Amino acid sequence: MTKLALVLLVWGLYLPLQGQARNITIGFPENQEPYVIFEEGKGRGVAFETMDHAFKKCQWDAKYRAMPSARTIERLRSGAIDAGGLIPAAALPGFFESERFFQPENCLVTLAESNIHIEKMEHLKGRRVVSFKNAQYILDESQLDEIRKVADYQEMQGVEKRLKLLVNKRVDVMLTERNILIYHSQRLGFGDAKKYNFSCILNSTKMGIVFAKKQDRDDFNRCLK
Repeated sequence: MTKLALVLLVWGLYLPLQGQARNITIGFPENQEPYVIFEEGKGRGVAFETMDHAFKKCQWDAKYRAMPSARTIERLRSGAIDAGGLIPAAALPGFFESERFFQPENCLVTLAESNIHIEKMEHLKGRRVVSFKNAQYILDESQLDEIRKVADYQEMQGVEKRLKLLVNKRVDVMLTERNILIYHSQRLGFGDAKKYNFSCILNSTKMGIVFAKKQDRDDFNRCLK
């Protein structure tokens, strides 16, 4: 084997470990603050920084797009984007999920002034409950079935829209992620965590990134470490 051939062979083995420079487009559900925050074209937040660090380690040029969760799923299925961040894998059978690195803390939230305390599911009986869309992919199925059985349950897109329903007492309980609610409550001027009662008795699925291609998922997992 010539010296040039040996160099090319070693370089060919080296490239897959480092990740080949390429463009990748990742869709994210809106309203994931403070975990993913986009401002002036730049991202921040603990979940964003975890993902972005892995993409940079892979030497990928990552482009991020915030959109409603249903559109993220739809565009990933159509091939318009390469991956979906913080999307439950159960919503995308046949796609490839990365190692899970984000654990939401979903809670049943009431207004402190309402004096409604949810310590177990039976306490939701007759209560008006609003949740995020596609909750069945994130929450424990048996718990969600019990909520639907005892409560007046609905799902709605848009965390601030749901929060306004709670603050204006048009619903009794909001099912949401704790820190996301606090972030948007303060942003809207409704107050901090003291304004609410949090009952975090729900089991929630840990999430990562869902990729259209298995090789992208495998490379990302290596770079995530």
